[in-house]
Amino acid sequence: DISRCTTETKRKQKNTPLHLYMKSIQYRIKNQHKWKWLFQTILLMQRIYSINSFTFQGLTTRRRQSHHFHSIQRSTTTMSFSTTYNKEDVSSTLAQEIIEKISTNPTKICLAIAGSGSSALSSLTSTPGASSLLLEGILAYDRHSYANFVARHPPPTFLPQEKESKGYGYASLKSSVVLANAALHQACQYTTDLHSLQNCIGIGCASSLVSSDSSQNSKCFISLMDWNGTITSHDITFGFGEKRRSRREEDGLCGDLILYSLLQYMKEENDILLEDILKKDYGDAILTTHSSNDESISSIKQKTQDILNKNTHAVLALPFQKSEKIEMKPSHATSLPNDPLIFPGSFNPPHIGHVSLANAAIKTMKRIRHKERQTLLSSPPPTSLPTEIQSSITYHYTKHHPTPSVIFEMSITNADKPSLSVKEVERRCGLFASLANEEEMPMDWGVLFTSAPLFSNKVNVLQKYLPSTFSKWSNEAEESKRKVTFVIGVDTFVRIINPKYYEDSYENMLEAVRDMGRKGVRYIVGGRLEQGKEQGEISKFITGQEELSTLPNDVQDLFILIREEDFRVDISSTELRKQASSSSAMMDE
Repeated sequence: DISRCTTETKRKQKNTPLHLYMKSIQYRIKNQHKWKWLFQTILLMQRIYSINSFTFQGLTTRRRQSHHFHSIQRSTTTMSFSTTYNKEDVSSTLAQEIIEKISTNPTKICLAIAGSGSSALSSLTSTPGASSLLLEGILAYDRHSYANFVARHPPPTFLPQEKESKGYGYASLKSSVVLANAALHQACQYTTDLHSLQNCIGIGCASSLVSSDSSQNSKCFISLMDWNGTITSHDITFGFGEKRRSRREEDGLCGDLILYSLLQYMKEENDILLEDILKKDYGDAILTTHSSNDESISSIKQKTQDILNKNTHAVLALPFQKSEKIEMKPSHATSLPNDPLIFPGSFNPPHIGHVSLANAAIKTMKRIRHKERQTLLSSPPPTSLPTEIQSSITYHYTKHHPTPSVIFEMSITNADKPSLSVKEVERRCGLFASLANEEEMPMDWGVLFTSAPLFSNKVNVLQKYLPSTFSKWSNEAEESKRKVTFVIGVDTFVRIINPKYYEDSYENMLEAVRDMGRKGVRYIVGGRLEQGKEQGEISKFITGQEELSTLPNDVQDLFILIREEDFRVDISSTELRKQASSSSAMMDE
């Protein structure tokens, strides 16, 4: 279907025997009896000793209404050509391969650099499609900058053993792991849903380059950490053999090694070999390569023990597809997406009623977000900078992520009962995996284990893991906007507004509920069937409307009641436990 292909060789320069300038390629593609035009201008300016190559991936077209030409869009299903790589243009080639790989291996990275290697960032950002990969790049060049960055996040659970030194080595393997750990936490904070957490990678590079006339070696340490805490580290030295690089060249080499490490993590086979980057005649060498994936550190069992030992406030477990079954794995970095649905409970056991209530809450929240998005479009421009920025983020988020994430929250500590054992937490987590293998779960969900038995405790814990806001800029009205919505049953709703739990004071109850509202808390309430107390009495479905109508209007606005036609499942965990006990007793007999 290619009707015309024109190439034009243009102008030759001194010392450049080959200078190919491919100005235009035009051809028509016949598709569904309609002719579409594809236009691309390719400029190749390479000297004869660096000929070699470009990669031409298959292309498709997409019509732009406001232009007479078509934009180029990548396709992985049509023709492709590959040639020998230009060794002097390794950076751009590595960056291009990484960007091409994310189409089949979605990845989000945060790159933290202490010292040299910033060329990796410029190589990525100069490659089309980098916004699908790169979340943030941090250059912590000064020690105070380094300390400020890593101190914002929890410390890593694993550090490589190194030789004893007089002090903390900022250019060391340990330092690169600390940077990778902080970068992973930073990347997780920018994710828009729970599923995306599994695509996050933190990369840390700590290096020490010496001047060309020094007798010492320059060193580069690179570590990558993925969502479940697996660490891959490289200890690299730049030698001074027959030749010696300049500092600028070594800085570029650090950047190439960062990109190579990421590409090696993303795919098993690379077109660029390590020998294309490191050179023996320079005396380069990879001294050691470490890989750590200690199941005892990243298991539900150990994470639960960390909560009981008060080493952490919460642990997030996510469904992970293994073969044909779903398993639950803890995330190394606990981070919650924006505006989530939090479904607290004991979940002993989790059942279809919980899933149905979660799905009903999702439908309710989608309607709310749609109304809010329409309000943003029709409302006058914001009068303050933080409101303007936050409104833009909110509109973009709700437009592209209309379905909220659901987090089943379970406190392993209780106010008036002993804490759950580690074994019991593992059992209940496994029940969620079994339920997911049998029932259709929400689109984006996870299980959060906390040490917060009371709602006031839960809010304080959740605030530590929710995305940061403009709290230092915002006024009280802006800060009270919805940040988290609890999904509760009508019985819990009745307890929340019962003065009995507030020293028998109605005013204390109202102030406590309003205080939660000022912190950005909202509630979605699901009803239940109330059995008739006397024989022959008709059962009725209660939604909490009667109790809600007795509250002031500003308090009523904090609660959204789900209609009976949207949610009704006449089942309870108590009944299921009784059925399980009866079945167990019959089996014993």
